[in-house]
Amino acid sequence: MNEAMSTFFGYLILLVTILMMIVFSVPNLVKFRRVVRPIPAVTKIKRAMATAVESGKRIHISFGNAPLTEQNSAASYVALNAMKKSVRMATLGDRPLVATSGDGPLSLLTRNGLESAYRERNASDQYEISQGRLTGLTRFSYLAGTLSVITNDNVYANLLIGDLGPETLLLSQAVRRTNGKLLVASSSIPAQAVFFAEAEDTLIGEDVFSVAGYLQEDRGQNAGLLVQDILRWVVIAGMLLGGMIKLSQLLMGG
Repeated sequence: MNEAMSTFFGYLILLVTILMMIVFSVPNLVKFRRVVRPIPAVTKIKRAMATAVESGKRIHISFGNAPLTEQNSAASYVALNAMKKSVRMATLGDRPLVATSGDGPLSLLTRNGLESAYRERNASDQYEISQGRLTGLTRFSYLAGTLSVITNDNVYANLLIGDLGPETLLLSQAVRRTNGKLLVASSSIPAQAVFFAEAEDTLIGEDVFSVAGYLQEDRGQNAGLLVQDILRWVVIAGMLLGGMIKLSQLLMGG
């Protein structure tokens, strides 16, 4: 009976989630900016990207060096999506966006994603194959190559998204020396710890997977963000209610 009830509630939650996604995807039904909680770190990096475009500097996105076949590569796919969103802003400036990574297949996906994004913006003439750079195949060679991009390529806005190691803290220090801006979104716990202490803006937990949706408003992604926030509050309410019920049982039993 318990197993049947668990299965029923599992399907019920799935059905409700799908229905909410469909409802929130309807154009003009909800205003994204009014109902989704703001993430100040993403707001600041969007302003930095706009400043980079206006001042003739570059937007730089770095993916880390986690192989795509590994479990910890999920954040790299988030970075690919964020890169495509950032191209929309970069096409308005004089300098093209530059993307760095430390894995061969990831570098190929980066170049393909850049080319596709520029084509969608009818700006294929602005795309250069050198925009997607493989800066190194090991952690430290990737670090050295990415440091060179930050310090020598007239970069202002930096998005560091992916599976990162604590050694990439040096990238944050390089951004500070060049008076640039940095947003870090990593699925690595050690990287989150060191960047939370050092970097100005670091995304923690599931916020890592919300970057692309916040960079550019898209109905499908925004619906997912709304549902994610709603389910988060439902879980919190359920935990509080369960705790209160357990406490009342203990008090009554005592």
